[in-house]
This record gives sequence, structure tokens and C-alpha cells, in this order.
Amino acid sequence: MSKERQIKSPKVGDVWQAPSGRLRIVRRVSWSKHPTRTRLYFVIAHCSWTHRPYTLYTLNELKTIGYRPTGKRVRIADDFQCELEKEMTDHRYRSFTCCDVVGIP
Repeated sequence: MSKERQIKSPKVGDVWQAPSGRLRIVRRVSWSKHPTRTRLYFVIAHCSWTHRPYTLYTLNELKTIGYRPTGKRVRIADDFQCELEKEMTDHRYRSFTCCDVVGIP
């Protein structure tokens, strides 16, 4: 899987690398008509005031911050991912807090 493809057409399971070297797995993709406004969801790196277990960035933000796709992809089809998906799509649903997911890529 090419890095170029991951930038233009990201998918759940793609692995991106932060400028610090930290690896992050794409957990959800929310498409926009404008490609740079497409949002990628990741498990949150540290707790914030929202206590959400996830964070999201637009492709434009990721590029500006310095995130890069690694060209790797992992398969994530487990109970955790299903619960996390519910959290990301239905903001009334609360199964996890940020404290529950810190340290998960």
C-alpha cells in the first residue's frame, strides 16, 4: 500500500507517524467534498478536558503538523474498535473515557 494512496484515500487501519515518531492507527475516516477537510480519527494520546477517548484531525492539519503515512496497515476488527466506533458516531454514547485508552496506538 503506497504512502501516496494513504494520503489521498485514507482507510481505517492505516498507520500514520507523528513528527515525534509515535505511531497512530486511523480508527475512522469522515469524508468531505474538499479532500483536505476529510477527517481522520485516532485514539487520544493523552486526556483532555473533553474526556473523549478519541481525537480527530483534517488531512490538512495532519500535513501541517507533520504527520506522515507509513505505508503500513493493521487489521482492527475487535470489540474495542466496535465500541470506539459507536463513540465516534453517536456523541451521546459513552463507553470509554480518555483514561481508558491512553497508551493504545
